[in-house]
Amino acid sequence: MLGLEDQLLGRVILMEKSDLEAERVALFESVMQNQRRMKELESNLLSRLNSTQGSLVDDEELINVLQVTKSTAEEVTQKLSVSVHTEKKINVAREEFRAVAARGSILYFLIVEMSNVNVMYQNSLKQFLILFDNSITKSEKSTDTSERIDIILRYLTHEVWVFTQRSLYERHKSLFTLMMAIKIDLHKGLISHEEFMAFIKGGASLDLNAVAPKPFKWILDITWLNLVEINKLSTFTEILTKIEANEKDWKLWYEKEKPEEEDLPCGYQKNLDVFRKLLLIRSWSPDRTLSQARKYIMDSLGNEYGEPCILDLEVTWSESEPRSPLICILSIGSDPSPQISALAKAKDIPLKAVSMGQGQEIVARDMLEFAMANGGWVLLQNVHLSLPFATEVMAIVVDTATVHDSFRVWLTTEVHEQFPIGLLQMAIKFTNEPPQGIRASMKRTYQNVTQDFLDYSTQAQWPPLLYAVAFLHTVVQERRKFGPLGKSI
Repeated sequence: MLGLEDQLLGRVILMEKSDLEAERVALFESVMQNQRRMKELESNLLSRLNSTQGSLVDDEELINVLQVTKSTAEEVTQKLSVSVHTEKKINVAREEFRAVAARGSILYFLIVEMSNVNVMYQNSLKQFLILFDNSITKSEKSTDTSERIDIILRYLTHEVWVFTQRSLYERHKSLFTLMMAIKIDLHKGLISHEEFMAFIKGGASLDLNAVAPKPFKWILDITWLNLVEINKLSTFTEILTKIEANEKDWKLWYEKEKPEEEDLPCGYQKNLDVFRKLLLIRSWSPDRTLSQARKYIMDSLGNEYGEPCILDLEVTWSESEPRSPLICILSIGSDPSPQISALAKAKDIPLKAVSMGQGQEIVARDMLEFAMANGGWVLLQNVHLSLPFATEVMAIVVDTATVHDSFRVWLTTEVHEQFPIGLLQMAIKFTNEPPQGIRASMKRTYQNVTQDFLDYSTQAQWPPLLYAVAFLHTVVQERRKFGPLGKSI
């Protein structure tokens, strides 16, 4: 992380303070030259002293060398002392932007670690560096350095969040956002490592027989272990005694439908910030953790991080280049083919599609070659059925000398352990699941409704009817998570 941080610091200084970086490089070269010159003079003097025959005082040439060495040494020493002073000044100016480099390093390693959650969540440093550079070149400028740094930090964090959210399944989006908030607060020192570990593990590593016995039967075993674990933290040193002394208050609070919305017993409401309250909720009611986590995310990062990112295919396409494949990671009922076709039609771009498997590689190869030469989009569906060809697609896209500006290759694939990592790392990835939550799902539905469709009828009943159908669709989508429960099979 520190290695990447130093690299990113060089990048940001090169773009923000190019004169400073040029001065630093020139200074480094100057110091090296002066040190080399000193070495040469010392070597020359030593060889002279060794080769002199007779009295040293009578050797005029040696005396001249001594005088030159002395004067040059004084000059070089002076230059080196000036360079030390200049280097300090440059380092102070560079260090101002250390926060940007540190944030970049945190975010990069976080998105890389997401591949442990799902093998398809592969991202390359090259992709990240494009986002990092964009956050400096595209963000709002300011002459005030501290204000400029804040602007870059906000822009970079949001860009990386949007880019990564787009490629994650719905169930992993909140995990990524929560980890991002925690890692940033950890780096700021707002959360200790012990608190982070207590949040991640709870009391899972403790033995019920080795800790103080729970005072009341209604407290679950795992809940008591969680509470024993957070009792080790300075914020909750008296939590166990307070629970024992105030059973009624804690039981009333615990049995509420949404305890995270209620005031905490024993004065904790006033004393705890949002993250420490999240720790307490996670210990008592793991099922309510996500609700409190959303509050923590919004408090830590901003309100916009509490709202889900709605997929916009047009924006995704506009971010891509001819040599950037666009990969949709499929899930049940999330085929993006109709939306890709509609977008191609709207942009008046020719689209050819083929479903892979059963010897369709020849057809796909011809489509790719034609589109790369003449322009247009190629949609390869279910590429997981033809993994060797996926590797070939990567080679074709990279190795073809000239590619038409309008060429794009879209791929759809299910999660597969053997999917080429190189292809995933060079591609723009997205998922097409319906977003979780009534509000997000309604926004997604209305995003696909055009103004012409809204103006379809002048009858007053038309907008409410459209809204009612959209709402019904959303409720049915949300009910899928309950399976056949409460439905006739």
